[in-house]
Amino acid sequence: MLTQTRIQASSSSQAARRVTAAPVSAVHDLGGPIEMMGAVMPFIRSSEIYGQDEPADYLYKVVTGTVRTYKILTDGRRQIGSFYLPGDIFGLEVGDEHTFSAEAIADSRILVIKRSSVMALAARDHDVARQLWTFTACELQRVRAHSAAH
Repeated sequence: MLTQTRIQASSSSQAARRVTAAPVSAVHDLGGPIEMMGAVMPFIRSSEIYGQDEPADYLYKVVTGTVRTYKILTDGRRQIGSFYLPGDIFGLEVGDEHTFSAEAIADSRILVIKRSSVMALAARDHDVARQLWTFTACELQRVRAHSAAH
């Protein structure tokens, strides 16, 4: 189980620091087999959760706080992907790398779940596969709504 992660320095040159995971049992409002596979980790405001083009080894669920995904364009501008609030899943990728970066925009607690463990469980458990399908459909709906707004 994941017990520590390193938060990389954000674009504001914030010093990298280590955070320790809280036990999943401390999270009373989460349930289900996917959530039970993860570790809750704190991320301070403006800290990077993962970077664009980094390996997509984990899925994430916002427990508290707010997260945004973004991409730095070739001309230096930042393109916002989405905002995620408590209960939202993010970090779902088709490929093996993240297409966006993610950062906490407020002090946040994020459930971090090993992607390979979720995929292995989904292969054995149809309910988990259906839940993963629902997460994916929600993300697609979020992207469509974001595209329609522009």
